[in-house]
Amino acid sequence: MKKILIGLFVIALAAMTSCSSVRVVPQAKSTVNAVNLSELRLTNQDYSVLNTISADATISVTYHSDNTIEVRDVDNTFSYKLKPMGKKGDGGYMLENTDGVIRVGFLSNVSGSVDLTVPEDVARAVSLYRIISMSQEMGADGLIEPVISTNIEGSSRSSLNYLTVVYKTTVSAKPIKLKVTGK
Repeated sequence: MKKILIGLFVIALAAMTSCSSVRVVPQAKSTVNAVNLSELRLTNQDYSVLNTISADATISVTYHSDNTIEVRDVDNTFSYKLKPMGKKGDGGYMLENTDGVIRVGFLSNVSGSVDLTVPEDVARAVSLYRIISMSQEMGADGLIEPVISTNIEGSSRSSLNYLTVVYKTTVSAKPIKLKVTGK
């Protein structure tokens, strides 16, 4: 009898672990301090402003009639699919498929997380990551006065079963390089 109970326990444990897998979208995160030039309280001799740079991210989102959401970076760096939980998505969403790595960036005065169910947040965070990377490659110490704009560039109804919407976020900022003082 004891062997039967142990066997049933092992089978139940295997069934539970195989049915409930945790899905995670791989992410890389960056943060940059964003300040107004007046907040730095520096003189022109203390820093140099590098050329204005900009970066963008375009996210294509397909909303299906069954409330499934497919999200894809048009540069094909990542994609994921969200399946509704509960009746018509009332219980939130569960990741169904993922591919690639979402590289996201944040300004220091903003939360360091992205809501994968809000494509505008995803496009914003990806474009911020890209501009932070550009500024690091230039040797900048920070970004001054970032300007962020998001547009819905277009939407198309390819059939009666789904709607595709494209979100494009562009970030522009002035990278700043602090001059080293002292010896």
